[in-house]
Amino acid sequence: LKIKSTYIPHAIEQVFQPVQSDIRQRLNIPDDAFVVCINAANQGLAPVRKAWPEMLQGFAKFQADRKDVYLYLHTDLARPAGINIPGMLEIYQIDHTRVRSCDQTAYRVGAIPQSYMAEVYSASNVLLSTSMGEGFGLAVIEAQACGTPVIATNFSAQTELVGAGWLVRWQGTYDPPQGAFLAMPNVNDIYLKLQEAYDARDDQELRIKARQFANGYDADYVYGTYWRPFLAELESEMTASNRKKKAYPR
Repeated sequence: LKIKSTYIPHAIEQVFQPVQSDIRQRLNIPDDAFVVCINAANQGLAPVRKAWPEMLQGFAKFQADRKDVYLYLHTDLARPAGINIPGMLEIYQIDHTRVRSCDQTAYRVGAIPQSYMAEVYSASNVLLSTSMGEGFGLAVIEAQACGTPVIATNFSAQTELVGAGWLVRWQGTYDPPQGAFLAMPNVNDIYLKLQEAYDARDDQELRIKARQFANGYDADYVYGTYWRPFLAELESEMTASNRKKKAYPR
């Protein structure tokens, strides 16, 4: 069965681009620190689709080896329908003095502007986003648009969205409610990819590559490249259909 379809990707606004700011000073993060950013919803317990336990476990192992590594969490830390992230930080013995997070009230009411996220991405060295599955994954593109490489799971939409960064190995885990498989990211590979990102922290070409790749998802570009031709095609088809109806009235 052949089904006619048109591919039009998600798009992001031009606010996501490399910016200079004092965000590290405001978050009390040293200028020479290596910052890992996680921007993921804390929602769902069976399964934890954003793979918070795996990401935090991999990060814990990585941070334990280095004293200059910080973690920024952009999420609801204790959402009733999610996991207790502060509790998991304690379980994995992550140094809480090197963990930062967004304003929880502002996050919950949706009062954090995109410009703030552009600052966070730009000040981060890598985005960690090893979800068990994504229909797209906007944070991966947003971070790269700000020149920040990413670490994602080599599964679902994430595979094609990493233009500058690293893909993590996974193993399948069955999700009964969906009747489908999800990809559980390999914790040790998360650790290894964080090491690679750390070693590449001064690689400016990697940041340029990230920015160039994300330009393909710029809202104006997507509109001109995908939406305008598609809308013109629809208009042409509708015009032809209307002419046919007038020629053969019921």
